[in-house]
This record gives sequence, C-alpha cells and structure tokens, in this order.
Amino acid sequence: MKHLLILVALIGITLACTSSSPQEVEPQPEPPGPPEPAGLAGPQGPPGMAEQDRFRREAKVADIEWNLKVQIKRKGSPIIDCRRE
Repeated sequence: MKHLLILVALIGITLACTSSSPQEVEPQPEPPGPPEPAGLAGPQGPPGMAEQDRFRREAKVADIEWNLKVQIKRKGSPIIDCRRE
C-alpha cells in the first residue's frame, strides 16, 4: 500500500511538472532575415606556407640557373643558351 501511494505521488508530480499551459510557453525566436550585402574586403594577410614554399623553390631554381650560366661563361664552354635574355 505504501508503494502504491509513492507511485501515485510520483506520477502526479511528474505530470504536473511536465504539463505547461499555453501562457507559460516561451515565444520562439524569429528566424534570421536575409543576409546583408558583404562589405569591403579587408587587408590581405601574410602569404601562406604553400606560397612561401613556391617562392623558395623558384628562388633556388633561379640561383641554380644563374650559377650554371656563370660556370658556362667562365669555362668558355661551347654550350649555347637557346633562351632569349
């Protein structure tokens, strides 16, 4: 009998707490409106790692080409550079 009374009390409390009247329901926020047009772009940031690596590779290639040209000119090699300068 004691268990039945506790069970009925718990069910009553649960139902009383979970039921809410329409007046107690919180209003839902309105959905966001359409996005506004974008503003001006900010300043460009520093170059990324890929750009830095590409710059380093290009610089190394340019250094190697320059060193080869100097060596060819010093040796008086008959190798002809076909590229226009």
